[in-house]
Amino acid sequence: MNPLNIVIIGGVAGGASAGAKARRMNEYAKITIFEKGPYISYANCGLPYYISGEIAEKEKLILQNPDSFKKRFNIDVCVNHEVKFIDKEKKTVNVRNLKTSEDITVPYDTLILSPGAISVVPPIPGLDATNIFTLRTVPEAEKLLNYIEENKPQEAIVLGGGYIGIETAEALRHRGMKVTIVEMLPQVLTFLDPDMVAFIHRHIKESGVNLYLDNAVKEIIKDENGKVKEIILAKGNVLRADLVIASLGVKPNSQLAKEAGLEIGATGAIKVNERMETSHPEIYAAGDAVESYNLVTGKWTWGALAGPANKQGRVAGANAAGGNLIFKGILGTAIVRFNKIVAAKTGLSENEAKNEGLDYFVVTTHSHSHVEYYPGSTMLHIKIVVDKKTRKFLGAQVTGQDSVDKTIDVFSTALYFGATVEDLINLDLAYAPPFGAAKSPANIAGMTGQNRLLGLEDSISFNEFFENKNKYKLLDVRELKEYKSGSIIDAELKPIDEFRDTIDEIPKDKPVAVYCKGGYRGYLAQRILNQNGFEVRNLDGGFLTGEMLTKS
Repeated sequence: MNPLNIVIIGGVAGGASAGAKARRMNEYAKITIFEKGPYISYANCGLPYYISGEIAEKEKLILQNPDSFKKRFNIDVCVNHEVKFIDKEKKTVNVRNLKTSEDITVPYDTLILSPGAISVVPPIPGLDATNIFTLRTVPEAEKLLNYIEENKPQEAIVLGGGYIGIETAEALRHRGMKVTIVEMLPQVLTFLDPDMVAFIHRHIKESGVNLYLDNAVKEIIKDENGKVKEIILAKGNVLRADLVIASLGVKPNSQLAKEAGLEIGATGAIKVNERMETSHPEIYAAGDAVESYNLVTGKWTWGALAGPANKQGRVAGANAAGGNLIFKGILGTAIVRFNKIVAAKTGLSENEAKNEGLDYFVVTTHSHSHVEYYPGSTMLHIKIVVDKKTRKFLGAQVTGQDSVDKTIDVFSTALYFGATVEDLINLDLAYAPPFGAAKSPANIAGMTGQNRLLGLEDSISFNEFFENKNKYKLLDVRELKEYKSGSIIDAELKPIDEFRDTIDEIPKDKPVAVYCKGGYRGYLAQRILNQNGFEVRNLDGGFLTGEMLTKS
């Protein structure tokens, strides 16, 4: 009996995972991986930390090489080989050896596509300057490091404020360079809502990094040596640097699939089903080149994330080898660090819920990473989105210095299993003073959400308040020393611990808006006022959120 012949196009997360799983499913299959680059499996998410020096050796990033893959999995790995054409009818692929330029035709029984994503290259004059670098592969990282070591650049500009842009800016700052980030949109990290990314903006600036937001690159002027002389921004700013990183986004590498006649989704990525099958029998696809089913919206979406790519590769590999696994979909869970601050998200942001036309409300809370009395506690800023009709929470965002990863994973797990806001209250999570609190950040978010659903608290966002501030009597219910350190304009101080004694001084001719540091004391004030005949709303997120929005 002839063995099943499985061909995989592309390595790294999707392709390497597919190959390893296919082998575990079928010991007798002939499996071949063609990878365009020089490495079959490497940790591209670790590249910024290699640039910073936190990962000292390049070899730490190389997860497998052709020899180790052959020894462990009996898989033939051909690096520096590019698949140029797929013939679906003959079930063959045309492959070019990039070192010899030799073309060969290789047959397959089942085919797996994992070509990944490619960098977006906008038509900016001068983008080909010799000291402009990208950072998606190990060779690109080596090229960048060699340039840094040989030229000792002092000033760097990072074009783009996405994941890689932010992480690379941190890496260059870690190396002692003066760093500037240029982002054409009004904020970095667009997966976050503006009120949550405000914490990131402030920390970036406090770290000594310049931020040019809502300001695209118009032109790059090169000197006589082909290096960047000046970067001209759309708003007229002129920037100078001796090193530039272009991190202008990525898109699915679906051209080969398109040329083969496979169906491409509305996102521009390869359309697949839950078995990772493409529109053609016996051709599968996985990783950054494919669409993914969003478990919250029920729609197909696209995103370049390593976690889904690995899981999709496993499913594609199993099914290409005769199995029957499914990949249910994604929540879009992601996390990124800049210096000491971390930002994470799962599910829908408020902007995304609004764009979906959902009937929702948001809850913003500020909780400590562990109990405040135990040394080292820091603040976690949390925002969740809740569906008013189903009471299910739809997504969460977390920023802070510690325990952000743990907290977002709690939210992600709850979201996967369809938790309601009340379910968050009942999560039984580990507690001891060094690690958390008896009421975890997720519990607190759930309790606040339940109060909203039960009508015990009526909130208002700062943006809505500022648009209608003349309609409200604004009260600050913090302590005097907090009030003196900073307050919202026109707020009158009414400390919560003196509230009942001074309530008669508050006029009832207009609605009252209250705020404290994070929201809890504002909620207490609202409960007192409500039960004394006042119309009152608590400013969502308290002074911590309001200060970020007004000063970021």
